[in-house]
Amino acid sequence: MNWRSKLKAHWRSALAGAGLCVVLGVLLLFVGGWPVYLSYDLLFLLPKPPPPDSAVIIYLDDQSFKELGQTNTANWDRNFHARLLDRLTEDQSRLIVFDVVFSEPGTPEANTNLARAIERNGKVVLAAALNHLARAQIFNKQALLPLPEFQEAAAGWGIAEFDMADSGPGRVARRYYETDHHPSLFRAAATVAGMRSARQGDRWLNYYGPAITLPNLSFTEVPAQPSGYFRDKFVFVGARPTTLRAKDEADQFRTPYTLWRSEFTPARLCPVRSAMEAAVSPSS
Repeated sequence: MNWRSKLKAHWRSALAGAGLCVVLGVLLLFVGGWPVYLSYDLLFLLPKPPPPDSAVIIYLDDQSFKELGQTNTANWDRNFHARLLDRLTEDQSRLIVFDVVFSEPGTPEANTNLARAIERNGKVVLAAALNHLARAQIFNKQALLPLPEFQEAAAGWGIAEFDMADSGPGRVARRYYETDHHPSLFRAAATVAGMRSARQGDRWLNYYGPAITLPNLSFTEVPAQPSGYFRDKFVFVGARPTTLRAKDEADQFRTPYTLWRSEFTPARLCPVRSAMEAAVSPSS
């Protein structure tokens, strides 16, 4: 067999393989269900590129709860949040997203300090939540918003909840909750960052990696970071206690990594991760 014949044989094999892949892909689109999910899950066995170094998550974790003497996330002393914001303002962070709902009354002095710190920074986005109310044959969702003084001071705020399209490992975000008057945290963060946000619709989630893959710090580790550490970074602040406290809720959900590594991810990180994706991805 001469080289021309060998070349033709290789081309025929390549075309046959490509055709088979196309046929299988079309079949998967029509069949749906577990074959599609399995093909998605298997992708997470492959090596992933390094996570972006332009973002960092600051956790209200067990270490910070203990060292700062806090009882729960909702009633965390807002003077601590104000001091954190002062540091991030000094370092000139690009965007700060709080995945903490400041809806509790708090104390007047701490509220004033936090509102001033939010306004001084100018790039703070706050989270709202949905209060699920159930009555006889009626299920309603009411927005649980930050206090008015925080809404006025912030650059934006949005609802930090997703509707997952599948009941297994979190693969597809069907929609993020928002209305004309209540934007999503995802969209609010993208808007403040000057990025274009995606439209509503099913979105396959591309996880950067297992839980705690993204650069992260305990709340109490922030003062030890060198000056300028947070410069031009997208900073996300959220709770991650391993021991539930009063008024805190279980906050874990399954991802494809749960199948392979038995690891769970904090559920609130789903909208935060998507907000981050919107912020750190180039506009197109």
